[in-house]
Amino acid sequence: MSEQAFADDEPFELPASFGQERLWLLDRLAAGSAYHLGGAIRLDGPLDPDALARAVTRLVERHEVLRTTLELGPDGRLVQLVHPDVRSSTARFEAPEPTLDSARRTLAAHVDTPFDLAAGPLLRTALVRFGETSWLFGVVMHHIVSDGWSIGVFHAELAAFYRAETAAGEAEPPELPELAIQYGDFAAWQRETVTEAGTEFTDYWRERMAGAAPLEPAVPVTGPGISSNVPVAVPAALVEAIGRLAKQESATPFMVLTAAYMAVLARWTERDDIVIGTPVAGRPRPELHPLIGFFVNTLPLRTRVDAGASFRALLATVRETCLGAFEHQDLPFEQIVEVSGSERVPGRTPLIGAILALQNTPAPQWDLPGITAEQIDLADLPAQFSLNLYLSGTADAALAGRMVHDEQWDPADVQRLARGWLALLTDAVADPAKPVGLLSLGVHGDGAEDAEPCADDGLVHHRITAAARKHPDRIAITAPDDEITYRELDERSDNWARLLRSYGAGPDRLVALCMQRSCAQIVAALGILKSGAGYMPLDPGHPKERLERLIANAGTPVVVADEATAGLFDDGAGVRILLAGSVPTDRHDGPAPDTRDQHTESLSYVIHTSGSTGTPKGAMNTHRGVVNVLRWTQRQFTLTPADSVLVKTPWSFDVSTVEWMAPLSAGARLVVAEPGGHRDPRYLAGLIAEQSVTFAHFVPSMLQAFLAEPAAARCAGTLRLVHVGGETLPIATARRFTEVLPDTELGNLYGPAETAVFVSYHPVGAADLDRPRVPIGHQLPGTRLHVLDRRGEPVPPGVPGELHIGGVSVGRGYLGAPALTAERFVPNPFTAGARLYRTGDRVRRLPDGALEFLGRYDHQVKLRGIRVELGEIEAALGRHPDVRQVVVEVRGSGADIRPVAYVGCPEHQPTAEDLRGFLLRTLPAALVPSMFVVLPALPVSVNGKIDRAALPEADLGEWRTAPTVAPRTPAERMLSEIWTDVLELTEVGVHDNFYELGGNSLRAVRVYQRTQEEGLLTALEPMLGDHTIEQLAAGLGTGSGEALHDIERL
Repeated sequence: MSEQAFADDEPFELPASFGQERLWLLDRLAAGSAYHLGGAIRLDGPLDPDALARAVTRLVERHEVLRTTLELGPDGRLVQLVHPDVRSSTARFEAPEPTLDSARRTLAAHVDTPFDLAAGPLLRTALVRFGETSWLFGVVMHHIVSDGWSIGVFHAELAAFYRAETAAGEAEPPELPELAIQYGDFAAWQRETVTEAGTEFTDYWRERMAGAAPLEPAVPVTGPGISSNVPVAVPAALVEAIGRLAKQESATPFMVLTAAYMAVLARWTERDDIVIGTPVAGRPRPELHPLIGFFVNTLPLRTRVDAGASFRALLATVRETCLGAFEHQDLPFEQIVEVSGSERVPGRTPLIGAILALQNTPAPQWDLPGITAEQIDLADLPAQFSLNLYLSGTADAALAGRMVHDEQWDPADVQRLARGWLALLTDAVADPAKPVGLLSLGVHGDGAEDAEPCADDGLVHHRITAAARKHPDRIAITAPDDEITYRELDERSDNWARLLRSYGAGPDRLVALCMQRSCAQIVAALGILKSGAGYMPLDPGHPKERLERLIANAGTPVVVADEATAGLFDDGAGVRILLAGSVPTDRHDGPAPDTRDQHTESLSYVIHTSGSTGTPKGAMNTHRGVVNVLRWTQRQFTLTPADSVLVKTPWSFDVSTVEWMAPLSAGARLVVAEPGGHRDPRYLAGLIAEQSVTFAHFVPSMLQAFLAEPAAARCAGTLRLVHVGGETLPIATARRFTEVLPDTELGNLYGPAETAVFVSYHPVGAADLDRPRVPIGHQLPGTRLHVLDRRGEPVPPGVPGELHIGGVSVGRGYLGAPALTAERFVPNPFTAGARLYRTGDRVRRLPDGALEFLGRYDHQVKLRGIRVELGEIEAALGRHPDVRQVVVEVRGSGADIRPVAYVGCPEHQPTAEDLRGFLLRTLPAALVPSMFVVLPALPVSVNGKIDRAALPEADLGEWRTAPTVAPRTPAERMLSEIWTDVLELTEVGVHDNFYELGGNSLRAVRVYQRTQEEGLLTALEPMLGDHTIEQLAAGLGTGSGEALHDIERL
């Protein structure tokens, strides 16, 4: 390859500058061409290529830095090696076609090759001819020996050398001043200056940057991303207005541009503590001005953006920030990072994630006799930081530039961000008194779709009654305990309604329902609705104390139970316990209850969710909201009497309502899974195949376990539709679904318990399998979904915000909790007299209008589909007499998410078994942490708050309180291997509790599946409660499993 080559003369050594040290490290981390500087000049006319090559050689001779390589010295410090002599030549090419594009491609192929900093040279030039008198001259230098100012010096001096080389007669020296010093002198001086400056600069930057973090996209790209350039243009009229505002506020145009950049980044990234970088020339002395080299210093500008303050106030803050930074600019960026304590991430620039670079001096002009010169963009600008806004122009002309980003940012997001910055800048200059949070981002509203009107057409049970009269002899319910027709369903539920009316049930009263999954449970629930009351399902697996508290808070006159659950309640004290068998199934005398006092806003059900105060929240929903969902379900999926729908969801989940109401409204058949069967994938697969089930619902984590069951493939011929909801649907699960059930439709549903079941839907298609996340889709009819920021203002598509739900789906609020209701159910600013439910869910709107779920804004999580406030677990643990401090954190992700409790017990330290048993008296098992870390005290920060970041890792081996007992029999060894694999541990003992090791019900299902694969005849039920390997092995055969099949092969 034709370029400069160093001669054999011995180089001399000089210290590297601080900036060179940073770029050398980035180069070692494979920065590629991200730190290449240069460009191309189109030259038209009688160019002398030989003279141009000689001019390059003379320029290299003039500037030592262009003859420099860098390597580590014997003491491990980076040094510059300046080579005394160089043999230089400019590579020459002919473009394959006589076009500028062809020349550009030819040139790019030569100059884009990464540099070797140790071998050099670090300057590369080339000349491509693409016409008789048309040339493209390219130059590229590594940033470690150059900067933006240097490019101007290079071109100006190269033109001077070329004029000298082409002058008549012998070559004359150009009219250039002698260089008083070289770049190596600057590097030595820089180190001396930093040492002599003392603590003035370091103290300033340490205080300004304490706790600062580099800016990142609110939704980083997952997987391989791409970098790109987005053109940006600021019209001349706007530049003039910027100048006027800057003059009024004693600022500079750069400060106005920076304030707008910070404002839009705060809106886009959901942060108010914004740090951006800006390059400064780093040439404080005149003798440095004519040098080529890496002088530029990057200054971090940190400002807190108050969305409620005016843009004028933000500009004043930015002005002070800039003035302070410029006053202390002599401390190199590398030293600023050092004193700030900013965390270093390999391959990333510390402290700064975004920069704004304004070049407001004219571009260098080539003044060559008889030749016209034009600057040409050779390639897209590299992304030296994560997000880069490069602008150039003068004070009286338009600004042009590019917004360049790396692979962390989504190109479409950056395009919207660039448009948003220009819109905000325009609005801010026009009205600087406007609050920052209200400045325009160039879009109107949040992209919320218009809500389709909802018909106010009756009550839930009216729809089921109509189906019963239309299909009286069709089977309505097939269950392990019974099978009944629609006529029988209608008559038996009427009997329940009459009985419940006699006990005080009626509109806006609640009847508690605590039964095992059965035909009788559904009949009773329908009877409750027919009585005019709403039903309040209670989970039989919850502790008695919790159930009693829910009943007392609800003021229900009746609890409907069955033989298996009646013992959980005490009959009396104003509450009557009715058993399912207490209602005759063969008596149909008397008219149906008169429910004329019921209306569409009457309560249909109340379902409890976890509460941060330790008290569950009862979400109240009306007939109108539920009927809206039933109408949409029927229209969307066309349920018919030929359909069979699986009923398996525990009734403490709101999905269970639609699971039985929608099919019965359409005359379809319910296929009811046996109690506990919803956790057994093999049983479910068999039931679906045997009963020809066409429609089923899963939480994604259970769907994952179901798809791992080989028998699931048998369902492909019957299932036409599967819905998921209750937690995030992983892409991997969606892909696996298409493999196991290729002809079955998969739908992703979203909706919190505070609204009527579902508010959005997304049919999962092939295109979704390549996304980072499966969308939660578009809003249902009668519902409107808004994405709002912390001030309640709409955010543009692509920008994250909190999801607010409006329309008929919004429930009444929380039972007996008016203050909490007022906090979460807020006035609707878009519809007078209406309310919005603040979900606490972080979402963004995609370009097609669909919503993408991004997580939570609070400490609420989903554990196996159950919405859990970590505060409820903390509150329950805080009632333990030995516990003084408590924090519950979540570890893992997806189906492996698990709560871990950290407790501070300064006096007596209880065991994990003690704490687990204490919680099981008041909390459902799903809410009990899988691991307890007991400490004398939890770490606190300087302000006295618990320092979550300083909590120790919950490592099982470190926190185990009892010695491990190794497996002793073949069965125990096999189970031990399965446990260590599923729980991702290196060692388990036969006395260890599965759940204390980090197990959960889904992991228990995995263990069960593995035991079946190994031929162990285990039962699933014992695995869903507390158990050890010893206990499981004992249940396999005699003793500890000595008679277990033929497993001696292990």
